[in-house]
Amino acid sequence: MLFQVLDSKKECYAVYCDGILYHYPHGLDLTHTWAYTPHIITGDMEYAQIWCKGRSLTDVCPDYLSERWDKVNKKARAFLKTFQSAKINLDDICFYDSIPKKFLIDFYFLKSEITN
Repeated sequence: MLFQVLDSKKECYAVYCDGILYHYPHGLDLTHTWAYTPHIITGDMEYAQIWCKGRSLTDVCPDYLSERWDKVNKKARAFLKTFQSAKINLDDICFYDSIPKKFLIDFYFLKSEITN
C-alpha cells in the first residue's frame, strides 16, 4: 500500500495513506513510499526515490501535476519559513501538529500521486 511519512523523527509516527492521516498505522500493509525513513521497517518496502535515481519530487513530477505541486510546495516552504521566523525548533515538535489537516492531506495526496 502506498503511503507517505509525515515527519521522519522517531517520536513522530504518522503517515498519510489513501486520503487519511494515521497517527499510529499499525496493521496497515505499507509497501511503497517516496523515500526511506528509519521508523517504517518491513521486508518488502519499495522507495520511488531509488527508482528515480535520487532526483527530487519536483524533478520527476508529471506535467499534469506540476502546477498543483508547485503551489502546494510553495505553501509548505511558507509554513517552514513561518516556523523559522517564530523560532520554533522543528526538532522539538512533530511539525504536522502545527499545520492544518487540509493542507497536509492536499500535500501528501500530491506527493503520493507523484510517487505512484
